Amino acid sequence: MKTEWASWLGISPNEGQTGCKVIEPVFEGNQKLQLIRGVRDVIGCTYEFEEIVRQFAEITEHTLSAMGLAILLCDGDNQELSGLACGLKSGVERQIRKSPGSKIARRVIRQGKPLIVNDAFNTPLGDGEIYKDMNISARSVMCAPLISRSRIIGAIEVFDKLNGSDFTEHDLGILIPIANTAAIAVESSRAQKSMIEEVKSTIKALAAAIDAKDPYTRGHSQRVVQYSLMSGRSLSLSPRELEIIEYAGILHDVGKIGIPDAILSKRGPLTDQEYSAIREHPVISTNIIDDIPFLEPVRDIVLHHHEKYNGSGYPHGLIGEEIPMGARILAVADAFDAMTTDRPYRAHMHQNHALNELRKHTGKQFCPIAVDAFLFALETEPGLSEWRSRI
Repeated sequence: MKTEWASWLGISPNEGQTGCKVIEPVFEGNQKLQLIRGVRDVIGCTYEFEEIVRQFAEITEHTLSAMGLAILLCDGDNQELSGLACGLKSGVERQIRKSPGSKIARRVIRQGKPLIVNDAFNTPLGDGEIYKDMNISARSVMCAPLISRSRIIGAIEVFDKLNGSDFTEHDLGILIPIANTAAIAVESSRAQKSMIEEVKSTIKALAAAIDAKDPYTRGHSQRVVQYSLMSGRSLSLSPRELEIIEYAGILHDVGKIGIPDAILSKRGPLTDQEYSAIREHPVISTNIIDDIPFLEPVRDIVLHHHEKYNGSGYPHGLIGEEIPMGARILAVADAFDAMTTDRPYRAHMHQNHALNELRKHTGKQFCPIAVDAFLFALETEPGLSEWRSRI
């Protein structure tokens, strides 16, 4: 039995539990299927720690009937703990917040052994108030270490069964493979984040090289990123949505690498043929990023940032809500920066003039929501007081 449950979780029967006997769980058929599906969905599907915590909270609710969960990570020398707790409020809505870790988790990490503490209020390890705001009493607590490459990286805690009963050794036998899987998910997310940061640095360098092809557009991509993020914050976009917009801003003009310099820096009017070449850059940009999986959500924003709200834009003539919101935000930021910087064929506009142009073309070229968000950001964004004094 031990070999079976370990094999379908992809771990060896004795892996991960330093100095601790592995307890053999007896899974119901449906329980086993729930756990397999949950594990499959978590590993590699996200590098956001908050999402990992949410998904493991769902897994432990279904397999252990737990009211809440915390995943806690050690710092380099295991002296400090930090993490997130996730619990059910009123049995339906999930809450998530920062957690400093409990006395039980600290003991588990120190000893490297899983632990069940029922009736925690009557033990020195009880932390009854720690999750009170999440409707979790932490009366009954079960905790296991997170171990990766024979190193303890944190702990996973589950709290309070939904029916009020105690946790058992059978439950602990289920938590141990979940803990091993959580450790894999956390380490995978860390590796993914590191890789993404390296790719992001490369992308920024590439975007800067594209901007540098034309002295008139040097710094353009970074300014578009800043304007777009300001607008996104005005719309209360999530951190993940802002991250996607940031990548899109960096990459929106990367396709210009395929446009001849003579066209990009031409001082006079473009011919129809030259203008057609310029209009290809969103498609070239998306072709460049197509083979980078984590940039998939960025693709449509980059592709459609030259669409116009009335359908007269390119490359596909999308109208209104058909245009991704990120692309509508980017279009306003891109246009504002283009208007307020010198170009080979004209001098820059004064900022007030450019803002009036955005207002004038709202509902035609630009999305009203995106324009309002940009204008609101200019009025309220911290750090822009000096800029506002000049307009």
